[in-house]
Amino acid sequence: KRLLPAHENAERILLALMMKNKKAAAQIQEQIGGDFHKEEHRALAAHIYAYYAEGHSANPSALLATIDEQRLLTIASELSMISFNEKMAASELQDYIHTVQNYPKWLRIKEKEREKTEAERNEDFLLAAKIATEVLEMKKALKINNR
Repeated sequence: KRLLPAHENAERILLALMMKNKKAAAQIQEQIGGDFHKEEHRALAAHIYAYYAEGHSANPSALLATIDEQRLLTIASELSMISFNEKMAASELQDYIHTVQNYPKWLRIKEKEREKTEAERNEDFLLAAKIATEVLEMKKALKINNR
């Protein structure tokens, strides 16, 4: 089985945790909401949030029984079997949340780096230097926000 990208792995662990821990689900909803990157993960997160909003307690089997769409049920079943430290430290939970939140920022950085390479290829070194400065600032902001 192939290794998943960090942001996708983080989403899967957060969803698996949400299925087993109502308090963690509330924290994740507050910090990420529906901003999962995979469409199926967004849909499953919305389903989990609705499940808890109806007053249910954490019970992965009962949650699975409420999912009608086969594609989501397959993903949720797989996620419910992921083994991880369910009593993970708050810092570990925050790391997963930050990984999901920062993914779009890393995509913007990669796009800027492509623009810089294109500027260099076109021998527009002033523009390339300006873009390189932007990339450095974006990377620095990411590191500061992760502390």
